[in-house]
Order: sequence, then structure tokens, then C-alpha cells
Amino acid sequence: MTEKASEQRSPRRRRLGLVLLVLLLITTAVSGGVAAKYITARRAPRNIVDTQMFYFTSNVLAESTNTVNVSADTVSIELYNFADALRWAEMDIEYTVTVDEDATVSYPSETHKLAGNGKQTAVVTLSGLKDGTTYTVTATGTGGGYSKTISAKLVVSMKPKVCKSLAVSDDYVVLTVWTAGDVKGAVSIRCTADVIPDNTDPVMNTWGAGKGPWADSFSSAYSSHQYRFFTDKTLTADDFTVTVGGELAEEAEP
Repeated sequence: MTEKASEQRSPRRRRLGLVLLVLLLITTAVSGGVAAKYITARRAPRNIVDTQMFYFTSNVLAESTNTVNVSADTVSIELYNFADALRWAEMDIEYTVTVDEDATVSYPSETHKLAGNGKQTAVVTLSGLKDGTTYTVTATGTGGGYSKTISAKLVVSMKPKVCKSLAVSDDYVVLTVWTAGDVKGAVSIRCTADVIPDNTDPVMNTWGAGKGPWADSFSSAYSSHQYRFFTDKTLTADDFTVTVGGELAEEAEP
């Protein structure tokens, strides 16, 4: 009776041993995975720090191409070896700047290098830009095994930011002043001849006869106003000197 009971319990013991063995293997595998994840997590920040040591930025150029409006034949572009006040590259960065259209690129030095001993700025000048032309400017910085390319499209439009035109009638003229750019502020008008401002215009109701100066104000960019002056003289737009926010108005078609 005892031997039979022992024989019956023996397979159960074997099955129990197998179950315990499987559980032990599972526990070991899970522990190993957790340990691997822990090691990876401990190592990851070191890789991030290494990547963040390289910075190549600009006030105009970017990784996603910017579009910048330019109103002159010369523009300056700043290149940096830093992201902000606390993060800068710790290696020297050699850079090149190219333009897809005919323009002159002037570097601040022959080395074309941002030194890795703190925050550095290099100012590259593009000259010979032509009105109505779009230029793609690309800068590539390389250092410490890293490389980064940034770019921008420069759309050149040399139209005046402040404009004026003059419409002439028999006994009066209408001076139109408007801003075609981001200009606002005090408006000053002078005339080479004695004229009489139209005091029915609320803007001009305190203006006296004479040559000026008369004052108005544009509170926002892209503003305009028409000023009527009574006169029996033959006048042109050149007889009126107009400034808005300190910018001198040029004659243009409204």
C-alpha cells in the first residue's frame, strides 16, 4: 500500500518540478530584460549629451527653409555655434555658404570657422542682389564628426517702404501717402510752395496755410491717407517731402 502511494506521487512530483523550473526560467528572463532596459536607460543620456554638443544655427537660415523678404541689394546673415545662452558647441565648426544665383558671398575671415571655445558668431554678407530675384542661400557646418545644413529663400523687392503720389486738379492737388512695408509712426509733410490744407478733413482741421511742416500719424503698418491742398500753382510729387516713421517717401503708382 505504501509503495503504490509512493508510485502515484512520483509523477506529481516530477510535474511540480517541471512547473517550478519553467517559473524559474521565466523569472530569469524577465529579470534579464529589466536589467537590459535599465542599462539602456542609464546609457541613453550619454548619447543625448554627445549629440547636443553640436550646434549650428542662424538668425536667417533654418533646417526647414525660411522665406525672407529683402528690400536692399546687400544682406547680412549671422551664423552661430550655439542654441541658447547655456548650450554651445564644444568643437570647432567649419562652415561654407553658397547661393544658387549670381551674388557675392563675403566671409568675416579666411578660416570660415566658429571656434569651439564658447559662444561664437560669424557674420556673412551677401551683396549684388538684384530686384525681383529669389535667392536660395545654404550654409553647411561641419565639426566633431557632425554636419548640419540650414537654408533660406531671400525674395528681393526694392520697392520703397513709404510711397507718395500726387493727383492734380484745377484748383487743388491730392497727395496720397501710404506704406508698402512694415513702417508706422509720425507722418511729416512739407511743400516747396505755399498751399492751403483742406480743413474739412479731420486729420487736417488744425493745419494752417503755408509750406508746412504738417504732422499726422500712422498707428499701424500698411496705412494710407489722402491729403488735399488748395493751390493755383503747378505742383508735382517732388514738391512734397514726406516721411513716415523717419522713412523718406518715394514717388510710386498707387
